[in-house]
Amino acid sequence: MLRNSFALIIIAFFLALAQAEEKIASATSVETKEEARPAVETDFKKAPSIDPNIKITKIHEFRNDEHYNPGGNPALEFEQLYWNHGAILGDEIESRRGHYFVISWANKGPAANFTTRFEYRQVKTKDVVRVLTMDHSNVKGASRSTFAVLGDAYRAYGPVVSWRFTVLQGGKVVGEEKSFIW
Repeated sequence: MLRNSFALIIIAFFLALAQAEEKIASATSVETKEEARPAVETDFKKAPSIDPNIKITKIHEFRNDEHYNPGGNPALEFEQLYWNHGAILGDEIESRRGHYFVISWANKGPAANFTTRFEYRQVKTKDVVRVLTMDHSNVKGASRSTFAVLGDAYRAYGPVVSWRFTVLQGGKVVGEEKSFIW
């Protein structure tokens, strides 16, 4: 008998607590923030494109420097080994330190020649915009552009803080994606 009454008291307490929480939640407006996405990889499958045949599907970002901590994750440990593959001497490893961007994009239209352009700003350069370009000939279907800020440029000016990736066809922008703070 004592057990049953104790159980009823506990149930009643939790019901009252739940009702009080509902009243508090409805009485006050709580501002919620959207959960941050991981910085390592961003998926842009639903992003609008200037030409509907050009889709920028994924932007993978990796910082390979002395502060990198994979946290015991074997996949992240492999990532660093991948970018440092073949570097044995200290100078070779140092020359591969930097900020890497691997951008996957696709042309769903007829085969054509494209130029991809990666514009970026670094921590210490503030408003100075640097540009890297890559030519792609006869592209139809999936393609990938890899850009890296390495060596002296990375050591002198730091990691990339904002960027814009554009796909150009004959000098005309046909696809674009940019970082939030561009």
